[in-house]
Amino acid sequence: MARGEQELRALLRGALRGGTAVVLATVSEDGVPSTALNSWIVAKDDTTVALAMDTRSSAYTNIAAGR
Repeated sequence: MARGEQELRALLRGALRGGTAVVLATVSEDGVPSTALNSWIVAKDDTTVALAMDTRSSAYTNIAAGR
């Protein structure tokens, strides 16, 4: 991992340490963009974030499908 990437990951972990609101952007299978306000997201470690989502949302559907 490059030094710049390490610094960026550390800053991101710091920003998400206590939970924060973010705009989550995903793309559907058809290429349609979708955004959703997510009011609960936290960094668990360098490679994992946890977020709470409604399973009926298009963002959840897109993420679950790997898009």
